[in-house]
Amino acid sequence: MQVYDQKIETQRFYLRLLTLEDAEDVYKHFADPQITKFMDIEPCKDIQDAIEIITYHIKDQGCRFGIYEKVSHQFVGTCGYHYIRERDNQLVAEVGFDLAIAFWGKGIMTEVMRTVLEFGFENLCFDVIDATVEPENHKSLSLMRKLGFTQSEELKKNLVYFYIVKDRLKVYVIKRITNLLEVDYLELVNESKSEGFRFLERLVSDYKSGANTFSKPGEVLYGIFNRAGILVAVGGLTIDPYADDNKIGRLRRFYVARNERRSGLGKLLVDTILKEARNEFKVVVLYTDAEEASQFYSRIGFIKDVKYPNTSFYINL
Repeated sequence: MQVYDQKIETQRFYLRLLTLEDAEDVYKHFADPQITKFMDIEPCKDIQDAIEIITYHIKDQGCRFGIYEKVSHQFVGTCGYHYIRERDNQLVAEVGFDLAIAFWGKGIMTEVMRTVLEFGFENLCFDVIDATVEPENHKSLSLMRKLGFTQSEELKKNLVYFYIVKDRLKVYVIKRITNLLEVDYLELVNESKSEGFRFLERLVSDYKSGANTFSKPGEVLYGIFNRAGILVAVGGLTIDPYADDNKIGRLRRFYVARNERRSGLGKLLVDTILKEARNEFKVVVLYTDAEEASQFYSRIGFIKDVKYPNTSFYINL
């Protein structure tokens, strides 16, 4: 399989095929026994071991990428495809990944793997992507489920078997959230904080305290969930607390996960909320000082104006 030097990027990282010039990084990475604990290789003892790992992947019919942080160009791990085969007239590939311990718990592999899966289906033309995970590897088990993989009921050679089929990667459900505390919102909240936004944290704290539960007439809270049931976008509508007119609604706590942007989900969420708003409100307003968000609201028909208090955009219903 020829991958060539195709550019693969996520919000924070870029991927490129490993070469022998990366032997030092690979050696340092795989010398850590915690990295190789659940892999079928021993920790690297010297640079030659790293060369052999890279050479194996170069000669293999699959591909192995180094994962690099965009700003610092720091090597943080690897991922890629191997064991590519035909099965029932379908092209199947096994995906593998690893990450330096210093970067665990930061949502990096979720971000990277979503892009790698899309690349596998769209660019490498796989029909099915699968993976096997040690039953004790709880972090990887959790990642597979977050990414929307289906888990087989039976172990394969004492390993947990996962698979995902092309065209089932991007399956979403939009639904009204009637109890935020029953939703797994933590990943989305943490991602928003990493971008410097605190309003989802405020959404949760206000909901817990009862300060804002989106329960007044016309108020709603909606979420978009991926196939794995993970919340990937959220947005709410309340009576505008800054206006004297209760027929003015305010779009609030609106956030779409980085990897889901420019896919139409944001507009879908806004359209759904505005459809509800027409039953109770005559105008919906919002405030943002973020350039990316401003461009988004302008594109979908909001008017940029300070006509209403504490507002940067409004739309007439």
